[in-house]
Amino acid sequence: MIELIVLTSLGVAFFAYAIVVHRDKSFFCVLTPVYFTFIPGYYLFELIHIYFFGYSAQTSTYLFCYATYSLVFLFLALAYTYFPSYSLRLPFNVRHEIRYMPYVVLAAAVLVYLPILIEYRDLILDPRAIYVRTRIGYGHMYFTSSALVFLAYILCLFKQRPFRGEKALFFMMCALWCLSHGSKGQVVQLILIGLMFRVFVSGRTASFSTVVSYAAVFAIGLGSLFYFFSDSLREGDVSLLAGVASYADYNRNAMMLIEDDDFELQYGKLTLEQAIYSRVARVLYPAKPDDWGTFALARKYYPVWFEKKTGSASFGVLGVPFADFGHFAMLYLISWAVVTGVLLKIFMVRLKKYRDPSDFIMVLFLANVVIIPSGVGYTIPEHLFLALLVSVLLRIRIGWRRRPLPAAVEHTALSTV
Repeated sequence: MIELIVLTSLGVAFFAYAIVVHRDKSFFCVLTPVYFTFIPGYYLFELIHIYFFGYSAQTSTYLFCYATYSLVFLFLALAYTYFPSYSLRLPFNVRHEIRYMPYVVLAAAVLVYLPILIEYRDLILDPRAIYVRTRIGYGHMYFTSSALVFLAYILCLFKQRPFRGEKALFFMMCALWCLSHGSKGQVVQLILIGLMFRVFVSGRTASFSTVVSYAAVFAIGLGSLFYFFSDSLREGDVSLLAGVASYADYNRNAMMLIEDDDFELQYGKLTLEQAIYSRVARVLYPAKPDDWGTFALARKYYPVWFEKKTGSASFGVLGVPFADFGHFAMLYLISWAVVTGVLLKIFMVRLKKYRDPSDFIMVLFLANVVIIPSGVGYTIPEHLFLALLVSVLLRIRIGWRRRPLPAAVEHTALSTV
């Protein structure tokens, strides 16, 4: 019965995907990035975990979780597909010529993170160990460096006159620096940024076989990262499938919370804490508490892990909303899905019209490829500010040096809203 619930939810999720594919006429669409990570993490690995270890919760809990996931995808797809193609007026589109800015931004990313590498230079060949030891008090350097790497790669992709192989070489440079952060997810982000640029900006639609090949390469790359970053997998203590299925515990942690009869609803407290504390660097507020938002859940359910301050277990997309609103979390998440679908439609219309880095940044964020990682929290104000800042910087660049642009770029850049 539980397997049927998971598979039915998966079928609804793929139906939602088919709606967007039909609308965009491309099998690689705005839902692809979130599907690349969500479908394995919440569906496939859950089924594998059930096969190896059995059920993790009651049938009613599985039903609530997977009904929520499928309805969120369905309402997101419907909002994106049927919202009118409205071109919002924004000061993003700018006549731009990007030359050395990607390298300047990447250098800034290196400089921001360099103090951490110097402090933990004895662990420089084990970046994951550095990551574990810097969860508290280093976020301003870690997340700023990550955001700058992503921004540098985006700017490189928008270069009009790259030398042969420059974009591939720059990707390798960015990927190596992301690995120095001890994060597998950041390399995945870079791959998704490149794929989204190819489809949404370069206009190369993807067939079904192309998306399948992307997924295969993605799965191999992700599996390799898990293998090299996991001691238990490298030493053969567990199989790759069982190890990855156990690692992807987001859904099971949420179900553990749902079935806890002693947990008292927080009525928005955790959501508010994530909105506030995720934006306050500890270096500016040393008295910032440790047990806010999802970390409060970690303190209750993973106290040893929480006390060691080496990270926090993830409670997935349902954890904090359920802790705050109970079963009304389903309506809360569906509402946000509709808002996200509408905003995605607006910025996709702009991106197709202007092909501008600022609009691309917003599409990436709304498609779940976050450029400004904060660990937790919904950072749409920060991404809007970054998009505006990029457009301002590109205008200043034009003021320094005026060079003729190709006719196609000139036409696109000078278009008016």
